[in-house]
Amino acid sequence: MGNFNLGNYPEYENVNTFEFYYIWFLFVVSCLFLVIVLMNLLIAIMGATFSKLQENILNLSIRENVLLISENESLF
Repeated sequence: MGNFNLGNYPEYENVNTFEFYYIWFLFVVSCLFLVIVLMNLLIAIMGATFSKLQENILNLSIRENVLLISENESLF
């Protein structure tokens, strides 16, 4: 268990160094691009949620003030 032989892949024996580095370069660039796109998506979702809350906060604060006023009037 734990004895793995990773060097016997015949399809990788004929890969020259340019193809090897080109594949790694594409892999790294695509990973970075994916991270940037996903971070942009996260920022967009957070911005939409924040704007929804900002729209509702004015209505909720007015409602709370009306409830406080009505409670104070009912005491007198």
